[in-house]
Parts: sequence; structure tokens; C-alpha cells
Amino acid sequence: MLFGKRLEVNFSKHPNITQGAETHEYVNSNLNRFNRNAAKNYRYCCSPTKMIHLSTLSQDITEEDIVSLV
Repeated sequence: MLFGKRLEVNFSKHPNITQGAETHEYVNSNLNRFNRNAAKNYRYCCSPTKMIHLSTLSQDITEEDIVSLV
């Protein structure tokens, strides 16, 4: 239960992640959004909603394409 609601968790079918040539390590970078200063971002936390944010979609994508992905 999370925020009084049932949470469903599914595991990936991929046991390992193969890093590509464009992979970067952000452990000690100030670009890492999950660093020790994460407490300052606590004010942006909220309970889950039924909204999904999509970005970088192709110009020719249709509503049916999006529905099939989610």
C-alpha cells in the first residue's frame, strides 16, 4: 500500500543493462538529481496521480499509438 492505494510492481524481463557508447556516469556530478541535496526537492513530492507526462514524441504519432504504448 502507498498513500492508501494498492501499488503494483512488475520486474523487468531484462536482468542486466548493457551500457551504450552514449552512457554517462552522474554519481558525483551536480547534474545528478538524486544526490544528497535531494531534501530540497521534497516540496515537489506529491501522491501519485492518474496523469502521465510524455515528451519527445514524433510529429506523426497518433492517439492510437500512444494508447497502445501505455
